[in-house]
Amino acid sequence: MVISPFHAMYIASELSALAHGGGERLLPAYASADIEVYPYQIAAAMFALRSPYLKGAVLADEGSLGKTYESLLVISQIYFEGRDRILLIVPTPLLRQWIEIMDGHFSVPYTVVDWDVAEKNTSRVAGNPFDTGDVVLTTYEYAAENAEFIGQIVWNIVVFEEAHRLSKAYIGENKIIIALKEAVGSAFKLLLTATPMQNSIMDLYGLITFIDENAIGDADTFYKRYFRKPELYGELTAVASRYCFRTLRSQVDNYVKIPRRIPVTADYKLTEKEAELAELLNTYLRKPEKQAFPKMDSYELTMMLTRTLSSSTFAFEKLLRRAVERAHEPELVKYAGTDRQHHGQRKRAGTHESPANRICRIEEGLCEPKSSDIHRKSRHAEIPIGFTGRRGI
Repeated sequence: MVISPFHAMYIASELSALAHGGGERLLPAYASADIEVYPYQIAAAMFALRSPYLKGAVLADEGSLGKTYESLLVISQIYFEGRDRILLIVPTPLLRQWIEIMDGHFSVPYTVVDWDVAEKNTSRVAGNPFDTGDVVLTTYEYAAENAEFIGQIVWNIVVFEEAHRLSKAYIGENKIIIALKEAVGSAFKLLLTATPMQNSIMDLYGLITFIDENAIGDADTFYKRYFRKPELYGELTAVASRYCFRTLRSQVDNYVKIPRRIPVTADYKLTEKEAELAELLNTYLRKPEKQAFPKMDSYELTMMLTRTLSSSTFAFEKLLRRAVERAHEPELVKYAGTDRQHHGQRKRAGTHESPANRICRIEEGLCEPKSSDIHRKSRHAEIPIGFTGRRGI
């Protein structure tokens, strides 16, 4: 058997546990799972469980290495230790995948709480839908709409799938992210993402401070110290490694059979109605002000709308209906008017703002970059509409 760094870490941890009489902490998780567990996955789970005083961790393995299984090992362990207030928040398109994995490989009891379940249970006595006594599996959209119920429960751990969407939380402009962060309170936060840095080091800053606001200082100090400072990357790695655990495919391909991914692009001509809908959506996304999504990052909004449309026209119709209802809420109508006024004042006055905030406003299309911004501007490009999956409008 090839001894990789992960094998060595696991063996060392076993010896350390025996030496201190700690035993096999992950034994209940093993017993409850019907999966083949690799050493690097054990290392990731042990990293997240290494101290009861930590506020959270980021599991950032490359894609296809099993972050879902790593997080479920952690969840199973915590559940079998008697801490059963566990919340799992995933994107809507991945909900079915998580259900299949939990049904097929883990014995931890769980309850799915989302829009479909809520519609089926309209006759049930009013109460907190998240107070089930089981592990709760829900979606970002449902969790954000019902954040007040989440906030009524003291959670032992909250897991966020595709957590890179949380990386702008420190800016304080995304209403959904802020609502979720406030709702989960001091719970241990386990963030799962294959891309902890999508655009810049500020994404990494956002993930770590989502876990602990006081972990690494303020945004401007972090940016000035580490942005394009390769001589300090060693220091940055040491800072990040206290919170982040990442495995690359190249580190495990000598003992893990990873399916080879072959991307295939299938082109086809849009029907007249599909082309019309695509143009309407692109027109909406180019608008500087979107009353139904006043604080949502433009990149995240584009991804959400295009992914939902690619999923099915039925799902897209439900999303649009909810958006129309939201756009007429008094709070959003008032906010839209206030935001237009403030936006005009910013353009006229040219008020001073921090580099970190300006970068994010450039990315969201709220202001134009100046020549002095070019060296620090993150990637920002219009995303073309693509249709996949079911057809028909």
